[in-house]
This record gives sequence, C-alpha cells and structure tokens, in this order.
Amino acid sequence: MTLPVVAPGTYNLIADIVPAPGNIDPNLANNQAALPVTVLGPDFAISSPVFPAGTAINPGTSFTGVTYSLLNERNGALPVGTPLLVQVFLAPTATFSAAADTLLDSYTFSGGLGAGPSSVALQTATSSRPIPIPANTPGGAYDLLFIVDGNSTVTESGATVADPGTALNVLAVPITVNSADLAVTSPATATTSIGVNTTLSSVSTFVQNQGTQALAGGYTVSLYISTSSTFDTTAQLLATLTQSATLNPLSSIQLSFNNVAVPNLAPGGYFLITQVTPLGGAGRCQPDQQHRLHRRHPRRSPTHAWQLCFSRHHQRRGRG
Repeated sequence: MTLPVVAPGTYNLIADIVPAPGNIDPNLANNQAALPVTVLGPDFAISSPVFPAGTAINPGTSFTGVTYSLLNERNGALPVGTPLLVQVFLAPTATFSAAADTLLDSYTFSGGLGAGPSSVALQTATSSRPIPIPANTPGGAYDLLFIVDGNSTVTESGATVADPGTALNVLAVPITVNSADLAVTSPATATTSIGVNTTLSSVSTFVQNQGTQALAGGYTVSLYISTSSTFDTTAQLLATLTQSATLNPLSSIQLSFNNVAVPNLAPGGYFLITQVTPLGGAGRCQPDQQHRLHRRHPRRSPTHAWQLCFSRHHQRRGRG
C-alpha cells in the first residue's frame, strides 16, 4: 500500500466494509475500524565537513573544495525536485543568531533524499562550493554555521514527539580568520649610562608582522621607562612613533627614537620598554610580543644594574 504525500502527523487508517449489492447488513455501525498511524517526515542534518586547506583563512579569500554530507535521519523521504535550502553563515559563536551572523553562501538542493533510520542516512548529498570570507572581517576565532532547511519549508519530524526535527539542522565548525601579528624585537641603544634630566641619543627597535595578513591601517610604537620589566600602569611614556605604511606579512622595519628626554628619576635600575599598537584596532598584538624589553639601559639592565647603580652613586659622590 502506498500512502499519498501528506504532511507529517497522526492519522487514521480506516477500513470500511460495504455489503455487495443485494446483500442486507442489519448493522452498518460496526462495518468500520480505525487504526491510528503516525506519518513521519524527514529529519535533516549536516555532518562530516572536510576543509582540504585547513580552517585558518585570510580575510577577502574563500574556503574552496569544502565538502560535507546532507543527511536524512528519519523515515520520511524528501522527493526529488523538492527544494531544500542550505546556508553557510559566519558567526562569532556556535549559536545561530540572525542579527549577529553573516550569510556567506546559500543554495537550493533538490536532488531528493531517501528515507533512513533515525541515525543512519541511506542517501547523502555532498556539496563543494567556495565559501567567501568578507575582506573587512577582523582577525580572530569564529564559527562557520552550516544550516539546512533554515526557512522551514519542508516539515520535519524529530527523534521524539517533543523534537520538531530541527535540533541537528545546524552544524558549527570553528575557524580562524588570520590577521596581522605585530611584535617588537631586537631593541638596541648605544648609551650604557646616563644621568638624570638628560637625553637618549637613539633607541632603535624592529617592528615585525609575524602574521599571514598585511597590516594596512598603520600602527604606533611607544617607548616607556619603568622600574619593572613587565609593562603596567607605572611605566612612564617617553616617546611615540606613528607609521602609516602597510606592513606586509612576515616582514619587518627598523625604527629609531632620537633625542629622547629622560625624566628626573631617582638613580637606580630601570627598563626601557617598547609597545606596538595597531591603529584603529586592526591586527593584533600577542601578549608576549606586545611589550618587549629593550636592551636595558645603564640603569635598566637587571644583569648589570648593580654595577650601574654603583657607578652612578660613585659619580655623584665624586662630584661632592
């Protein structure tokens, strides 16, 4: 017996006995019997995503060759020609939000899916399409959300009465959008000892982009002095340099602070610290790369601080 195409739900199969012509049935009330039946619809899911080139990507490029399976996990079949919406979103979290997520790809699958047991698909459909990442996407961690039947045009049946059949319709895949990765390295200063209220003739450092994405928005390099090698709010700003030129991936540039005034500080050991900060929040600075200790200044090298401090005090006494 083949059932007609009906929406999933509870129905009755009714058997009706009709007497042949010429036969008299004195009690027609018992000629019918009803059998309740449940008609199940399909239950869609996305599974087995494969990213041949990995899940890290630069803004403005696309994932290519991505494959995944479209499953039907219930007994109801999806007839060939029935449109089924498949979408891919870029999301800040693994939970879908129409307001926060960005649609990257959308297409209609109409190849049909055969009926399947609750957890095994008898037929799968794969899709290999480019998935573009917008050029203005900030670097960081995201999720790609693969969603099937997001517009609910095909009525689904879940594994239980309480499940409408949409629990497995969203598959989240964590990805990383690359960004510029700034660091300051190779600090140097020709001065090994200075007095208070004087100037440093030159302090140089290299600014590197250790990431795979160009930094086009510019950056600022700041020079601080501190009694600690760890940057904190007690560090005093000495000078800044702002650069607007693009810093390409895996490249570096040497910058110099010239004639830097040193404030009136108590004699002792100090550190020169540099910090690089992208303008406008572009790119990122790793915590262990953001504040790099410059070759510590006469009064700033922990290894030789005691010698420098001694020399400093000795000079002062000598002037007395």
